[in-house]
Amino acid sequence: MENLQSLSALAGLLSLGFTIIAVIVGAIVLGKNTARQTVSEAQKNAIEAMQSEIDTLRGRTDDLKKENTRQGLIIETICAALKTEGMIITIQGEMIHIQHGATSTTTKIQGTLTTNP
Repeated sequence: MENLQSLSALAGLLSLGFTIIAVIVGAIVLGKNTARQTVSEAQKNAIEAMQSEIDTLRGRTDDLKKENTRQGLIIETICAALKTEGMIITIQGEMIHIQHGATSTTTKIQGTLTTNP
């Protein structure tokens, strides 16, 4: 009878040991899986945020191109109107040349933006 109790106690301890080992292994596997999911989700969120930023920048670039074209047309219209009054304006890079009758003036564009390298 004593051997039966000892055997029963040993079986219980072995069962408890296997359960503890199974819980530890399960926790490790779950932890690794959760970590992978977290990293994957973070990467996905970062990619989505960058794509959104790219789309925003593309939209701004398109708007700036349209505005640049519009301003160019305005400048051309002003130059054409002044030319009919005898004033010729030539823009070359940062310099503006104004000719009105016998007098002419060349000046640098003021307040230009500098570009960052």
